[in-house]
Amino acid sequence: TDQLHDCRTSANDLLLSLKTGIHLCQEQQNTTKTNLMNHIDRLHTDLMESRKEGALKAERLSRYVDDRVSKIDANLKQKYRKIEESLASLVKKLEMSNQAHQETHNDILRAVEEKWEDITKRLLHMQEGHSASITLERRHTDTMLQSINEAMNQVQESLHQRLDDYTRQFDANINSLRLALLHGHHQLPPPSQADEQPGDASPVFITETHVAYPDTDPHLRREPPSDGQGEAEQEPVSAERSVDEHDTLWHVRGSIKVRENRDGQAYVTMPARPPPSEDDQDESYGQDDEWQQEEQQQRQQQEEEDEGDFDDRQDDERELAAMMVSDVLRLGDHGGDNAPEYDAEEFEDAGDLSGDGLDNDDADPPPPAADNEAA
Repeated sequence: TDQLHDCRTSANDLLLSLKTGIHLCQEQQNTTKTNLMNHIDRLHTDLMESRKEGALKAERLSRYVDDRVSKIDANLKQKYRKIEESLASLVKKLEMSNQAHQETHNDILRAVEEKWEDITKRLLHMQEGHSASITLERRHTDTMLQSINEAMNQVQESLHQRLDDYTRQFDANINSLRLALLHGHHQLPPPSQADEQPGDASPVFITETHVAYPDTDPHLRREPPSDGQGEAEQEPVSAERSVDEHDTLWHVRGSIKVRENRDGQAYVTMPARPPPSEDDQDESYGQDDEWQQEEQQQRQQQEEEDEGDFDDRQDDERELAAMMVSDVLRLGDHGGDNAPEYDAEEFEDAGDLSGDGLDNDDADPPPPAADNEAA
């Protein structure tokens, strides 16, 4: 009701303001119209006065012109007689000067023709020299342009190749992590309640997982596991020990406890912890891969001038891939209830990295929430 009252009040105020504005516009229009009519009247009066003055001035001018013409006519008649007398002598002098001028003109024409031929020869010589230099510069420019295009094509092909290698290795990493989590979850039985201590999180199966890292870090590259290799490389654990796990690529840190239950089967417990923030990931990435970033910056200074947008997109895709892998690892750490929900646009962006990406239908599905809670 208050809102309706406020709306009505606002509408009334707006209507009153519109009426006031219309009234002011009408008054301004009337004032402008009155001023315009007064100005038109003044202009009409001034025009009539100027016409009268123009008529008077024209009459005076015509009288003055007639007087001056009569005087000039009389003077011209007298001067005409004098001119006729001097004309005969001038004709004789003119004939003599024409002869001298004709001789000078002929001499000048001959000199001009000689100079013109000399200038024409020089211009032709200069034109030939300029044409040769222009042709040489054009060939040099075409050669440089072709070399620049070839270099740009090589750089572009190298960037596309690196991106394709990165996407393939990233897909292999995701599939290997999924297979490790799924195989470990389905194959190891849970420990007994007597062996499980309060405060520990859900046990996680340990399998030696070989992760294929990108080509940008040669010290961290390993080949992905083949089919069945994860099950054959399980290491039995006989004593309680603590292992500090540090994944350099994805920055997954945590204290993992390895225990042995009554049946002699090994299992792993990991304390529940919140997912790492983006600031922690960026700080750890800067500390662990500082030398790698410096090398990449020195190598990509020239490439960033022409492929800046491509490099920015590649960096965004790497950060998105790191976040998605961290979420996959947290899915194994915290169970189905804490499984992150991905946005469809993020999956589409990640799927653009390669042909399948994470949308591959042949890949094994993630473990159900009930199985994760029972593990």
